[in-house]
Amino acid sequence: MYNACETSAFGKFYKLDGYLVKENRLCVPISSMHELLVCEAYMGGLMGYFGVVKTLNALHKHFYCLKM
Repeated sequence: MYNACETSAFGKFYKLDGYLVKENRLCVPISSMHELLVCEAYMGGLMGYFGVVKTLNALHKHFYCLKM
């Protein structure tokens, strides 16, 4: 998808400052970064403790990950 957006938007995906974005949400590859975001939001004090479902819903507003 990243390469498809090299010159213009591809469907709902586009590149902004070298980052892949989908519908104004930053795309996060399936990697340790995905796990880090979830852990930081859930336990790291970024949002406080709201439970798993609310934490994932809040992350979904700002980030796009295939398996989130």
